[in-house]
Amino acid sequence: MIVVIGGGPAGRIGAMRLAQAGKEVRLIEKRKIGGQCLHDRCMTLCALNDVARLVEYARTQKDLGILDSVPAVSYPAVKRRMREIQEKLSTVLDAETRRAGVEIVYGAEGRLEGDRVYIDDEEVRADAVLAATGSRAAIPDIPGTDLFGVYTYQTLPAMEELPRRMIIIGGGVVAAEFAHVFRAFGSGVDIVARHGLLRGLDGKVRSAAMRDLAGVGIREETAVLGIEGDSRVRSVLLAGGDEIEADVVLLATGLLPRSESLQGLRKSPDGAVIVDRQMRTSVEGVYAAGDVIGPPYLTPPPAGRMGGGRREHPRPPCRHGLYGHPAGDEPPLRLRLRHGRRRRGMCHPLCPGSRRPRFVLGRCGRLGGTCAGPDRAGDRPACRGRGRRPGGVDPSLLPRLPDEARHHRQRL
Repeated sequence: MIVVIGGGPAGRIGAMRLAQAGKEVRLIEKRKIGGQCLHDRCMTLCALNDVARLVEYARTQKDLGILDSVPAVSYPAVKRRMREIQEKLSTVLDAETRRAGVEIVYGAEGRLEGDRVYIDDEEVRADAVLAATGSRAAIPDIPGTDLFGVYTYQTLPAMEELPRRMIIIGGGVVAAEFAHVFRAFGSGVDIVARHGLLRGLDGKVRSAAMRDLAGVGIREETAVLGIEGDSRVRSVLLAGGDEIEADVVLLATGLLPRSESLQGLRKSPDGAVIVDRQMRTSVEGVYAAGDVIGPPYLTPPPAGRMGGGRREHPRPPCRHGLYGHPAGDEPPLRLRLRHGRRRRGMCHPLCPGSRRPRFVLGRCGRLGGTCAGPDRAGDRPACRGRGRRPGGVDPSLLPRLPDEARHHRQRL
């Protein structure tokens, strides 16, 4: 039997693939299947952002004299509806996983002590283990983070009503997204960033994001000394003596691997489990994948994250151009734009070498497309494109696609 610890994208997909290959697989999930992307991060932000955009659009129409008023947001109703959708999606994922032949154990905690596997306090026999325990919110070492009214993205659903004034500590994408959402909902929002806000983004992308943050107070290059309050949050104390009043503080200060339950494995200083290119850990028969192997924290993980994360030897410098994984046992062929010396194509933001955004093209020429690789009849790919049309892809890129993908470029 193979034991998989964690039901997020990495653990669930890994368990399904193993079961489809004829292995007996048991997946251990303490909460609900789907991981943080479904229950805490991606889906939650997307849902909140949809409501925020709607409110902003109504505000624009009111300014034009088309609408008489801007609708107020019922935050409890938004949360309730999000939970309903998340429950439905989790049910679908559960059924899909079980249909693949995976046994799922809910409400239990899987842990490792070297090569010994425990489900809660019971030791179980396992031929191999896949640890996919994910990540958790990083809590800064400042006074007051335990006060009532201090939240992370994981605990934010416990907030019952919209705050009058929110302080967001952090300078990344999550801080900016939550700031945009709650500002649109009518809360006063300030961002306090120790360094520059969104400093890792491409200049044009950052400029567009800053336009969306109009009305948000932004303090860059500013350290937070502590969060003040008695039984609950009252204010945030900044370096230099400034104090900002707040009734809610959101900590958006990054992520850390959730590896506390994985003992006896070789880890990096931040707790990330170190693996080789075959996802093997320092203990024979134990593998790891997903956020627990360290940054970049992407959910769902791209093919490269499933094929090797934090390695013994660093990844060689990436180069400009398109590349893919071969068909067969490897992940489906995906063409990505990489950063480095210019060869073919063009560098897209968030590529690994430049900290700029990145997108993935399937052989069908669609974003998010999946392709099975060359068909049996010849060198044309057997395409199963299911992605969305890219919309913003530079047409000059298309002629540079490899020959094997050109016959599909008209789909764009």
